[in-house]
Amino acid sequence: MAITTTTLSAAITDSALQFKVAAATGFTVGYTVLVDQEYLGKITEVSGLVVKVSGRGTEGTAAVAHHPTAPVSAGPTSEFPGVPLGEVAPIPPDAEGFITYGATPTAIAVPSKDSFIILNSDTTTAYTLVDPTPGSAGRRLTIMAGTADAYTVTNTTGYNGAGTTGDVATFGGAKGDNMVIRASATQWLIEDLRNVTVG
Repeated sequence: MAITTTTLSAAITDSALQFKVAAATGFTVGYTVLVDQEYLGKITEVSGLVVKVSGRGTEGTAAVAHHPTAPVSAGPTSEFPGVPLGEVAPIPPDAEGFITYGATPTAIAVPSKDSFIILNSDTTTAYTLVDPTPGSAGRRLTIMAGTADAYTVTNTTGYNGAGTTGDVATFGGAKGDNMVIRASATQWLIEDLRNVTVG
């Protein structure tokens, strides 16, 4: 047996027990489901492209919302690496979150903790990054291209407070291009760029 992979067809909330996938071939009742880095429990029903699961945030992972085109895997629990059958794999509550953005939505919200954001739309997409609030000061984001596309991420305040002279981060078009930024009051400060230009 092997793990079957596909993507979400629509966003899901942190409490949804059913979701729609791009392809459901290989999704079998009793299999474990993984979306991004969250285990969703066992499949209880498959009807066309709609999959129902027994729970959220299983195997020690946190239940979180997921965006359209987030990666989805299903298979026997024993097939997933790092999760021994019958054991919980705890993830510390302060561990970085993993969030995938597809073609929609294009507004990147400020996550509740340090996060790793993957841009994965399979086409050049223009994203906007919401300004941080004073309560999110110190929050660190790594934004990475999951596909070989020249994404743009615009922040209207401008990175490093530069306004319109530094409000657009343009990814070079290679998978793995990334930027690391940190919230400081109400602006994003650049810590590192890899094949990303800001202007």
